[in-house]
Formats: sequence, C-alpha cells, structure tokens
Amino acid sequence: YSPYAVAEHAMGLLLTVNRKLARAVTRTRDFNFSIAGLMGVDLHGKTVGVIGTGTIGRVFIDICRGFGMKVIAYDPFITDAAVFEADGVEKVDSVEELYRRADFLSLHIPATPQTKGSIGYDLAMSMPKGATLVNTARKEVIDEVGLAKAMEEREDLKYITDVAPEAKD
Repeated sequence: YSPYAVAEHAMGLLLTVNRKLARAVTRTRDFNFSIAGLMGVDLHGKTVGVIGTGTIGRVFIDICRGFGMKVIAYDPFITDAAVFEADGVEKVDSVEELYRRADFLSLHIPATPQTKGSIGYDLAMSMPKGATLVNTARKEVIDEVGLAKAMEEREDLKYITDVAPEAKD
C-alpha cells in the first residue's frame, strides 16, 4: 500500500463525515436536492490530533496543513518536540491531552500489546463537543464496547473507520 493512499483515504473519511457525503448521495439518488442538514464545519482553523507520526501520519499531517488546520500530535517514540515544531506541528505530552483538545482525531498507530483496546470510553468521553474520530489504523486499537457506550451517551461524537469489527456468530 502507498502511505499517500492511506493518508488521503483518512482525509476522505474525515470529509465524508464532516460534509455528510453519504447522506447527500442517498438524497440525490432519491431526487432530493435539498442541502438542509448537510452542512459541516470548515476545517480551516480547526484542530486535528494525530496519533502516530510515522510515514502515513506525516503525510496526513501535510494534508491537514493544506486545509489550514492546526495540527497537534502524539507519538511516544518521538520525544524531541523540535521534530514536530519544524513541521508546524505541536507535540502534546499525552494521548489524553490530544483527545481533550482536538476537533478531529486520526489514528495512525500499529496494533501492539500497548495499543490494543486503548481507544475507548474514557478517551471518547473526553473529546470536545462534536468531535470526530477517524480510524484507518487497526481495529484492534479500539475498545469497541467502550466506544459504542460513549457514542450512545454522547450523540454529538462521530466515528468513521474502514476497519470493521469481526462478525459475531
């Protein structure tokens, strides 16, 4: 796979949720061309949080900067804030801080024993009103039960992924 393709796909998912593109397509198929309820928010000036700043994360950061977004990032393997600042990115000290501050979050982390199930109820509940979580990383990093519970309690949260959970028999 191409890191550019994955990063572009992540931005495509973010735009799909933000601009309600799936709903717009469905309406158009039904010959309903009303734009009522389809307005998203401008990405320009919004804060995007990026977890994982490897190759894909870095490409995603460049795309977000092209949209005029403020970028904050967390990567436990890069401790030198200057590495981030050189690219106009603010390094945050914890994943919790990232979740509290970001309007949009994008996951670019591997599935490891440390990350498995690490994104769940507590982090989702700390997200700002109307925040969106984009996961093109691995499904294993999501605590599906915890995230579902948070989204039931907070209908303003949005989640989009291309890595679906396993079907239960």
